[in-house]
Amino acid sequence: MIPEIKEAFSDQKTQQYYRNNARALAQRYARARGGIELWFDAAFPKGSKILDVGAAAGRDVLLLLEAGYDACGVDPCQELVAEGLRRGPVLKDRLAFLERLLNLWTSAIFAIT
Repeated sequence: MIPEIKEAFSDQKTQQYYRNNARALAQRYARARGGIELWFDAAFPKGSKILDVGAAAGRDVLLLLEAGYDACGVDPCQELVAEGLRRGPVLKDRLAFLERLLNLWTSAIFAIT
């Protein structure tokens, strides 16, 4: 990738913030309610395979699994992923660090049908 483009898509301060605050952020995310999970049934057919890109500590992946979806997630912050795996053993094969996302900071959920 051209260095200027790579730098434009790589926010080191943001990445450092997530790394340094992974535990507190994972706790805050775990307590959050009334968000995107209210739309799961409207957005995805039951039993859909769903990839959560920018999954952080896996809060939405866990909620999707509990709702009967075949969900997994990836995140570019290894520390957040580690927190998710520590807090939710059910995420063991469902949540992963994906280094290639480091330049694509996004928080989106996609249905794979």
